[in-house]
Order: sequence, then C-alpha cells, then structure tokens
Amino acid sequence: MSPSGTVPTGAPVTFDAGASAGDATGYEWTIDGPEPARGTGETLSVSFSVPGDYSATLEVEGRNGAAARTQAGFTVAATVSA
Repeated sequence: MSPSGTVPTGAPVTFDAGASAGDATGYEWTIDGPEPARGTGETLSVSFSVPGDYSATLEVEGRNGAAARTQAGFTVAATVSA
C-alpha cells in the first residue's frame, strides 16, 4: 500500500493494492484524518487540501470469503509557493 511518509497538499496521491496476495474479489479503502476519504477498487486516487496526519486502511476480501486488513500512516504537508 502506498503512500508513506509525507505528501504535499494538492498533489494527486494513488493508493495501490496491487501487491495484495491471492485472488482478491473486493477492495475497500478508508482514509481517516482531517480530510477523510473512502473508495473501492484496486487503486484509489485522491488529493488532500488539508495538512495533517492521516491513516489509510485497506480491507481486501478473497474468493473464499477470507478478509485481510492493512493500515499505514502518512502526513500531508502544506506546499510552499515561491
């Protein structure tokens, strides 16, 4: 799952579950923080305009009904104009 570390405000961020093992049948993304987001699909692309600390959670469901959950934190920092 990506991103990790720090990302700038206003820049598109793509979360990618492509490294998930097995035959996945469903993906559910939950982004918590100052500007929450939700989505489904193997990838999710969003932009954040509010700086702060965020948490991305990915739930993957397999063909056999098993589910796996992964969580990672990242920071959105204000961009500085010159």
